[in-house]
Amino acid sequence: MRYVELNPVRAGMVRDAGGYEWRSHWASALGRTDPTVTHHDLYRSLGDTDTKRANAYRALFNVALTSADIELIRETTNKNWALGNDRFRREIEGLVGRRPAPARRTRSSLS
Repeated sequence: MRYVELNPVRAGMVRDAGGYEWRSHWASALGRTDPTVTHHDLYRSLGDTDTKRANAYRALFNVALTSADIELIRETTNKNWALGNDRFRREIEGLVGRRPAPARRTRSSLS
C-alpha cells in the first residue's frame, strides 16, 4: 500500500501521499467517501471501526520504505514473480501452475 500511495511522492509530483488526488489515500487515511474506492480485506483488517482503520493506515506512512524494499518490489513486479512469504508463494504456485519466484540456488548449481 505504501509503495503505490507514495509513487507520486517519489516522482516529485506532490510532497505527501495525501497531496495526490487520484489515489485511494483520501478514502483510506482520511475516511473521505469515494464511490470509486472499495476497501480490500487487508485494509479492513487494520481495525474494527472506520476511525481505527484510518488511523492505522496513516501510521503505515510513518515508516519509510527503504531503497531495498522499493527495488525488491520493482524487481519482482518486472519479473512477474510473487512477493510474499513461502506459504503465499506456494499458494500462488498451486493457482498458476508455475514457480512464483526464482529457484533457489543450491551449492551444486553454483559449481
